[in-house]
Amino acid sequence: MPLAASLLILTVVLPGILDVVRAHPSDEDIAGGSIEATTINNWDDIASYRTVLPEQSFLRLVYSAPGLVRLAQLATTNERQVILEGLRESLLYGYHSIGSWACEKQWDKGQTLLQWASFHGETAIVELLLSAPGINVHVADWTLHRTPLHWASYRGQPAIVKMLLAASGMDVNARDYEHKTPLHLGVENTDAKVVNLLVQDARTDINTVDQDGKTPLQYAIESWRSADAYSGSTRQLRRVIKALIGAGAIDVGTARYTALYWAVDNGLQDIVKLLLQKGVDANHGGPSRSTPLCKAVKKDLHHIVKTLLRHQGTDVNVGNPLLLAVQKGHWAIAEMLVKRVDIDVTSQGVRDAMQLAKLCGHSQLKSLLETGRSAGRRPRKGLFGNPCLSMDCFDPDAHIRPSH
Repeated sequence: MPLAASLLILTVVLPGILDVVRAHPSDEDIAGGSIEATTINNWDDIASYRTVLPEQSFLRLVYSAPGLVRLAQLATTNERQVILEGLRESLLYGYHSIGSWACEKQWDKGQTLLQWASFHGETAIVELLLSAPGINVHVADWTLHRTPLHWASYRGQPAIVKMLLAASGMDVNARDYEHKTPLHLGVENTDAKVVNLLVQDARTDINTVDQDGKTPLQYAIESWRSADAYSGSTRQLRRVIKALIGAGAIDVGTARYTALYWAVDNGLQDIVKLLLQKGVDANHGGPSRSTPLCKAVKKDLHHIVKTLLRHQGTDVNVGNPLLLAVQKGHWAIAEMLVKRVDIDVTSQGVRDAMQLAKLCGHSQLKSLLETGRSAGRRPRKGLFGNPCLSMDCFDPDAHIRPSH
């Protein structure tokens, strides 16, 4: 903006700037509105008027900066007054070390002013501080070793998170005393807006682990167990999980199951689809787990089975899902499986399934199997040698009643 235009605006915003006023307005003047308001809240922008405006006009400009006005309202102790006055004096007289100085001073309960303001969502204060010369955006508190970005993410302050991410040199993967990153804390707080901001930043390590080896996605999955299905918590958590997976987070850390297995087990079709789109192994459920398809068959999840069968990478033979469907009496799913042209008709599992289905009065499965063969199914060589991957896939107590 041209200098002449800037001066004209200031003349309108700050009427009477040439009037004689006392050297330092009181905080009561500011709070009471006798000092005219301005929207200029950037340190360099304000400082640029130091040699342009008359002294008293510049004084008013400094004292009416939104960040300093808010600080004046909050400076209720002597310690806070010292910080407020230090910031004012530095802005008035051009002290260049104010940023580092402000980061060393305790504002409240072990937190510096920037940490405290980030935690409490004080946007005007954070905006002003981030523009101050020498500010350290990475300074951690003295107890939990958390940076301002940690605190803003933990408390669910998306506006602050956005400002901090834009700060020069921001370490988005800084770790606290438990090796948690801001993303860990954002997920822990189940704040989809914060999580979205963090995962959209190319610098964020979305599969990073804490001191226990847990990833942000694992945090979200574990939170699902305690979420109240009848409140908004599961909807918010679902958005968090989709944001993580959408950004490529598929690692579940120390969990003994894959993200896909978990999604199938909880009947989350949209998340199953998203994971398959991201190229996860459709046949891996985790150590000592059945395949995701076997899990869906066992739980009689028609929509999930259909989604898995539409995916090119799903193996319909691993774990004998057809035999499992027949054992459980899930005939609609069994019919979906026998229609797959890549089912191994020579495997022992398929032959056992056909025999059991016939005993149960569902001989039409064999007809469907023959129809698929005539449609182009090619038998595999040799017997199917892949047993069920775990007892989760085989139910010895399955009680099948013949149809009448």
